[in-house]
Amino acid sequence: MALLEGIKVVDFSKWLPGQYCGMLLGDYGADVIKIEDLQGDATRRFWPEKTKGMSYWHLMLNRNKRGVALNLKKDGGRDLLLKLLQEADVFLEGFRPGYLARYGLDYASVHKINPRLVYCSITGFGQESHKPAHDLNVVGLAGLNNLDDVGRACVSEVQVSAVGSGLNALSAISMALLARERTGKGQWLDVNLYATALSMQVTGISALWGCRETGEKPFGRIAHYYNIYRTADGRYLTVGTIEPKFWQRFCDLIECPELEKRQYDFAHEEELQQ
Repeated sequence: MALLEGIKVVDFSKWLPGQYCGMLLGDYGADVIKIEDLQGDATRRFWPEKTKGMSYWHLMLNRNKRGVALNLKKDGGRDLLLKLLQEADVFLEGFRPGYLARYGLDYASVHKINPRLVYCSITGFGQESHKPAHDLNVVGLAGLNNLDDVGRACVSEVQVSAVGSGLNALSAISMALLARERTGKGQWLDVNLYATALSMQVTGISALWGCRETGEKPFGRIAHYYNIYRTADGRYLTVGTIEPKFWQRFCDLIECPELEKRQYDFAHEEELQQ
């Protein structure tokens, strides 16, 4: 039996965080109904397209989902969505705070017709901010888009805060469904990309604060024993040798036994990385 078999999800998200969460819920066996407006989600038209109006991005993120198109601004579309929510276990939405309240689809209103519903909102900065945001904006504010310790910026191929928020939403929904088994009541979950991005820096932030207390100079994640090196044949070698036994084994493999005792020789960090 699939873990979420029998759970009905209404996925009214338009972008990666919510769509990714809905995809995972479907992967775990939930019956996911994907809601789009009559023009379809913008992700349908992302490049590359398999056919016109059907991108590979859209096909991947919305696998395992059934689809419904409706016009929320018309009474018929709104009524159809409310009917679906009456029978749903989970409602997943990714609009800016306050938008769905215009149509009587905020948590307080929907809770009245379905007290058992788990209502999950995914936003850029939480319910107190109406600012729009995509992953790149968020990771920039959270300090996640640096390429290395000298501060060169880059755009990651992985949308860190977006995918991370999808995973956070999946975890929160799973726990809320478990809580509902005990209480019989649903609840409102508020997930935002900025908080997700900050939480992912738990080791970096703790190290930074710790160095401020001790007076030591923070070096981030990169050190001579934890770095990426270009090899003579033009390829790349990842060296993640935190434990002394692995650092010593690495020194043996590269035939540099003189480096075995210098794993924590940070005073000569630049020399050791050559």
